[in-house]
Amino acid sequence: AISDTTPFTWGKRKGDPSWATVYPTLIHGMWRHYGDVRIIEQHFESLAQYVTYYAQLMASTGPAEFYVEYGDWVPVPKMGVANGHLVSSFSFLNDLNMYRAMATAVGNSSEAQRAASLYSRWTAEFNKAFYNTTTHLYSAGLQTEQALPLWLGIVPGPSNNTQAIVDALVDSIAANSQHVTTGIVGTKYLYYALLKHGRGDVALSLLQQKDYPSYGFMWYNLLEPSTTLWERWDTPFASPSMDSRAHHMFSGPLSTLFTHFGGLDQEDQSTSYELLRIHPYASILTGYKPAANPLLSARTQRDTMRGFASVEWQVDTKAKTLSLQCIVPSTSQANVYLPISAVGASDPMAVTVASAGGTVVFAKGKFVGGTSPGFVSGAIDKDQPDGLYIRLRVLAGDYDLTLS
Repeated sequence: AISDTTPFTWGKRKGDPSWATVYPTLIHGMWRHYGDVRIIEQHFESLAQYVTYYAQLMASTGPAEFYVEYGDWVPVPKMGVANGHLVSSFSFLNDLNMYRAMATAVGNSSEAQRAASLYSRWTAEFNKAFYNTTTHLYSAGLQTEQALPLWLGIVPGPSNNTQAIVDALVDSIAANSQHVTTGIVGTKYLYYALLKHGRGDVALSLLQQKDYPSYGFMWYNLLEPSTTLWERWDTPFASPSMDSRAHHMFSGPLSTLFTHFGGLDQEDQSTSYELLRIHPYASILTGYKPAANPLLSARTQRDTMRGFASVEWQVDTKAKTLSLQCIVPSTSQANVYLPISAVGASDPMAVTVASAGGTVVFAKGKFVGGTSPGFVSGAIDKDQPDGLYIRLRVLAGDYDLTLS
């Protein structure tokens, strides 16, 4: 088991699963970022023992009583606390997903299969323990309790069951005036779940709030405006025994500023940014409908193992154009996703994509090959959760695109 602090100085020697997950999470993250399987190979025996330990704990209790110490730590006070056993079980299932991917990466098919079997078994038991077939909600219906299984994609039954939980989560946020009620685990995955299920507009609206409880309240409150993240939502009012003004506790969802709001990430099957995902999200560009305040431009960049990568995009609502400039590193390729709703279109046959100088690379629903260097292919993408996109595959290089 991984203790709460390593080397052990404080806490529990059998770490809460939502804390112990730092071990596989770090190894998985380093492998995805650097693309070097040696980090997995170096730790694989320990990772296998880690999985075995928590699998044995799960087998002895089942999800309904799975070990928990902290759960969804420091949620918004007086708004309810998520079922800790659900939170711990989620963390273990998430670990199994990462472990399966890492086992596959190093060619250990038996361990990959073991992880897959454990995941299948305990996902079914998770749903038996926490999913209410009458209300079609998890546990007591709190935001964290809905967000975690939504992000894993394990809601049982037909797709409308999943949509019911998405709707319930959105409704709960609206009922709290576009605020979360979540702690540190739920807050991270609530953003991920919203974006995964096409509700980037709601995620954006959460970031735009300036009153309590929100990130904006940390920056703009009149008590002690902050330049760093607090340890808890209610830090100015909380006990002085746990009130850090510079703490990473709630930093979990902020990676989405780069990957989703900025639109620069790598595809799920990619490591070391071999295949970038350049993706402004339609639901973010349109904004939350009751009080639409869309995000109409963004710029982000990062240094990857393959070189410098960047994305900048702007929506001109009057001209009805989406302009996107990007740099793809020298040994990478990229999928570029352009949401047609950003230019007020609903029919992909009615939009055109042009590269620098006005050269058309996509028109009338078809890729126009051979007109501009670097463009490999193009297609209408109907598989995104928030609308229709034009998807282009490009080689390394600098690009200046206009969707109109």
